[in-house]
Amino acid sequence: MFENLIKFLEINIEIVKLDVREMMAKAMVQLIQLLVAAFFVGLALVFASTALALLIGHWWGPAAGFGVVAGLYALGFGIFRLYLARLKTYLREVVQKQIPENTRLLNELNADEPHEPAQ
Repeated sequence: MFENLIKFLEINIEIVKLDVREMMAKAMVQLIQLLVAAFFVGLALVFASTALALLIGHWWGPAAGFGVVAGLYALGFGIFRLYLARLKTYLREVVQKQIPENTRLLNELNADEPHEPAQ
């Protein structure tokens, strides 16, 4: 009976490890998709900014066009800094909604493996 219990625990450990690997694989895929999308959005933003700067530069002079676009980016950065704390709180809440399932699996995995004492 003791051997069956050990086999049962070993199987459960393997299942939890597979679940963790599956979660990590999904997270990696989502991260790669996000990075590819961010690259193309960034590229489009560079081209749109250059086009806007050239258009404004056509009306007010080349330096003014790029200056206005730089000012718009500075304004956007300032607004971003004002709302950064709220954004962090929102993102933390979104991530924490996903964590309970992940935490349960990781706790099961850690509970079944022997721990070495800290020195």
